[in-house]
Amino acid sequence: MPALHLWSPDDRALGSLGALALGAAAGTCLVVDLAPDPAAEPRGPTVATIVADGPTAAQLQPARSGVAYLPGGDATAGEAAELLDALAVGWPALVVHAPGRDVPPGFRTVPVLPLVPPGLRTAVDGPAVYQPTAWRSPERPDGVVLARPLPGELGRLARMQRPVWGRWVRSWRRVWSYPWR
Repeated sequence: MPALHLWSPDDRALGSLGALALGAAAGTCLVVDLAPDPAAEPRGPTVATIVADGPTAAQLQPARSGVAYLPGGDATAGEAAELLDALAVGWPALVVHAPGRDVPPGFRTVPVLPLVPPGLRTAVDGPAVYQPTAWRSPERPDGVVLARPLPGELGRLARMQRPVWGRWVRSWRRVWSYPWR
């Protein structure tokens, strides 16, 4: 079962939407968002409530195909380690969006960065996913360069409206087969 940790230090929106796109590119996937969002009011369970109450059998595997989203509440990756391991066993694909690099063992980290001149973005060791911007970059970065999203594609993805499949989401499929560390 593929389990990836998505980390976007320079662009919170790119990290959040990227996690959903990576999940949609997998087909059936659970996206766990551990990035704190004080304005969010979850409508269902969160990682924090599941850790406190224990998971149900239904939460440990998909009920249908598609992307499911689980907000973190106020749980950290360390507090959620056992739950994330259990989810990784039951789901065909798992994406954990977390603000730092403190992800439990077994999760490969995928840095996601805007494609801007190197001095203007966080330096990473090894490959990354790059989102082209208005900047022209002569560099051929190590990793995956995404397509530019079509009009409306990001809004549909953020609202989880079907169809979420567009050229930007399709460009995320390469991330699943890339040899991340």
